[in-house]
Amino acid sequence: MKKVSRFAIAIGAVLILIGLVWSGFSWHRISGDIQHIGQKDYTAQQATFDSASIRNIKVNISDVGVTIKPQTGSGQVRVDYFKTKENLFKVTGSDGTVSVSRSDSSPIDQQLFCFFRCLSSPSAITIYVPADSSYGYDLTADNAPVVFNAGSKLHTKSVRIVSSDSRVALQNLTIDGTADLSSDNGSIWLQDIMASDKLSLRSSDASTVLTRVQAPDITSKTDNGSTRLDHVTATDLTANTSDASILLIRLTASHVTLTSDNGGISGSIIGSKDDFDSRISSDNGSIHIDGVATGSAYFSGKGKHPKSLTARASDASVNIQFVK
Repeated sequence: MKKVSRFAIAIGAVLILIGLVWSGFSWHRISGDIQHIGQKDYTAQQATFDSASIRNIKVNISDVGVTIKPQTGSGQVRVDYFKTKENLFKVTGSDGTVSVSRSDSSPIDQQLFCFFRCLSSPSAITIYVPADSSYGYDLTADNAPVVFNAGSKLHTKSVRIVSSDSRVALQNLTIDGTADLSSDNGSIWLQDIMASDKLSLRSSDASTVLTRVQAPDITSKTDNGSTRLDHVTATDLTANTSDASILLIRLTASHVTLTSDNGGISGSIIGSKDDFDSRISSDNGSIHIDGVATGSAYFSGKGKHPKSLTARASDASVNIQFVK
């Protein structure tokens, strides 16, 4: 090994040791923090608001997950959160909006190498809303998940969710408006969702999964992640993936556009191939329609049919089955 390389490694090791000492690092302290963080740092907090005065829920936080849960028999919106030395939150209710954010007085963590002490910190804020409510939601959580945990069908107005480095999960929702969901480096998972307006999904480096989802217009874009559409119903549906596949399970739609770079497109669509004007192609891949190979391209209809299907894949195959 060259002398310069050895010198650089030695300097790096010294700097790490200085950082550990400066931050108060010790295995004994780590052990103590893991065992006693609940007693030493964690203080449960709660805020309640009259549900009749609320129209919107707005959250903008980082490093802490957000969960929305319906509750029966309550006329209140309740926010369960917490306080630690490194986590101070502001929960307010004004002008019809319950807002949750980090407090302006939150201390800056000076301990650069907090390791397990940071990892073991509490990581969830739960907002309980009346089961019969219908609020608008604008939720942002950086480096944390956003979850609607609805045991029974919950109504919402328009929903906007932005998450990074974690997942977005919605279940049992009726959305009376648009839904705009984005997750960088995290998955999007929807189940039993009905939206009255456009549903837009964007994710990267993770999968997008829709199960029993219905909306007039659905647009899904996933970078470096697969898309699964299971019993999805739409008038217009567009799905785009890169470096991953698109899977259709009994898709019902009038106008379908599927694009996959470096990934296959496969699955089933409700109807007959004669119902669709089809434009299907694959670069460096085969095409099968109802089990029959068609070469590298398949075109039909010429504008005569009420429905349309466009599918393009690169370096992978397209395999579509039309089913009753």
